[in-house]
Amino acid sequence: MQNKNNVIRIVAGFTGRTIEQVQKDIDRDRCMSPIEAVEYGIIDGVIDRDSTIPLAPVPERVTPTLNYEDIMRKDPMKFLNPDVPDDEIY
Repeated sequence: MQNKNNVIRIVAGFTGRTIEQVQKDIDRDRCMSPIEAVEYGIIDGVIDRDSTIPLAPVPERVTPTLNYEDIMRKDPMKFLNPDVPDDEIY
């Protein structure tokens, strides 16, 4: 019961409606369309398919810029004692 009262209080605060109105509205199952949910104040907006930007395709494999295996074979201490200039040390 305490959790329900907290939810009612929070929803009333976000939507600007009274606690009694929110309590009455969530007492039973209620389905809303996206537009009704915006008007009620429980969501900010609706994203439709036309307003979304398609993502760029992701390549199957990304080629590494450094070959760490070659570096480890040549000089394994390079990873243990990196050469960092003093002005880059925080």
